[in-house]
Amino acid sequence: MKVFNTQHTIVPPNITSPSSTKIPHPKSTRGALAPREKFKCIATFPASGKYELNMEENDIVYLNSRREDGWCKGTSERTGQVGLFPISFVTKINPQ
Repeated sequence: MKVFNTQHTIVPPNITSPSSTKIPHPKSTRGALAPREKFKCIATFPASGKYELNMEENDIVYLNSRREDGWCKGTSERTGQVGLFPISFVTKINPQ
């Protein structure tokens, strides 16, 4: 026997009832990411473009990625903003 769903298409009977099989939820990956490198700004870097990260001396920046041309993408601990900055404006903070 075939039944019609609300859109009047033919649906086999075993499709009309909800499945009792539970689908597992994916496990959270929170906290599973590798720790990012931590840097301290050694001189003020005034952003001159919308993709650059404005940094003040002593700001802490977490490195997201590094490019071959000497620029990095990072996240400011102070503002939470993400942007590009030259690696020459920061120094790496050793993990303790």
